[in-house]
Amino acid sequence: MPSRLLPLLALFALLPVACGGEGQETPADGGSEEKTEAAADESPRVVRTVTVEAGERAVWSLVGTVHARHEAERGFRVGGELAERPADAGDRVAAGEVLARLDDRDLQREYDAAAARVAEAEARALFARSEVARLADLVADENVSQREYDRAESEAEAAHRAVEAARAERALAENRLDYATLRAPADGTVMEVLAEPGEVLGTGEPVVRFARGPREVEVAIPAGRREAALEQARLPGGGRAELRDLAAGADPATRTWRARYTLPEGAADHPLGSTLRLTFQPAEPVVRVPAGAVADDGQGTAVWAVVDGAVERRSVEVVALGQESAEVRGLEPGVEVVAAGTHTLQPGQAVRVRTGR
Repeated sequence: MPSRLLPLLALFALLPVACGGEGQETPADGGSEEKTEAAADESPRVVRTVTVEAGERAVWSLVGTVHARHEAERGFRVGGELAERPADAGDRVAAGEVLARLDDRDLQREYDAAAARVAEAEARALFARSEVARLADLVADENVSQREYDRAESEAEAAHRAVEAARAERALAENRLDYATLRAPADGTVMEVLAEPGEVLGTGEPVVRFARGPREVEVAIPAGRREAALEQARLPGGGRAELRDLAAGADPATRTWRARYTLPEGAADHPLGSTLRLTFQPAEPVVRVPAGAVADDGQGTAVWAVVDGAVERRSVEVVALGQESAEVRGLEPGVEVVAAGTHTLQPGQAVRVRTGR
């Protein structure tokens, strides 16, 4: 009997080993699959790249209109008939030079009457003061009553106030007479004449359009170029214009931003109202990349450059954006960037550049 059991015991002893071997096959196979997937994840991602090149519009220009820093319509501060207008359109005048005059005969009469009233009031005041001085000696000797002296003092004070009022009226009449002559407020240019001799004008009605101050060029900055307008502009034949004013909002009709550039001294040879071309060249190079290469991940706009088989995030400033391409600052021409599908890339991620189509 024992000799018959030995083979069976040996068989039972081998069963756990066989079962154990089968139980370990599944995890061994699962581990190899995970390793395969991990290896697949770590393999370089295939990307399509382009080499950036200088943008065609790195240098761009706009045509603007020449203006003066200050332009305003000027008229008389009193009404009347325009007697003469020595200034003509295009005249360059000095500060204080006569631009136009009204018929001031009535104003002169008003001034003469006011001056006469001042003389009369001053004479009465002089008499009143002398009367007070005379009564002062008499009241000291008790030859006149204190009441009479007090009345004389009151009359002298009233006469003095009358003199002040008459002088104020004379000053107003003098101002009105002076207002009948329109003078240049500063050195400048008569841009336009708006009235002719013989016309009866109301107070403030414009007679000339006057320009003064440095010459400037006003341009309309198109959408997508507003940031680039913060640079200096070059003038034809050399020289630079400096940005003085840039509108905070766009024109609702044209969707452009108004900007004014101050011309250098000695630019008077550019007539007011003439056109002038301004050329803009960015201080940093502008390069062109595919529109799909530009991404905004919440930290600003950027592209992904391929360096030594891995990607690096490069911050850029978008100067102009089109449907197929964008012009950006912050990259040198010749950098290789990922052309599309950049939203899933991570810094340092390995990539393999796809060749062909």
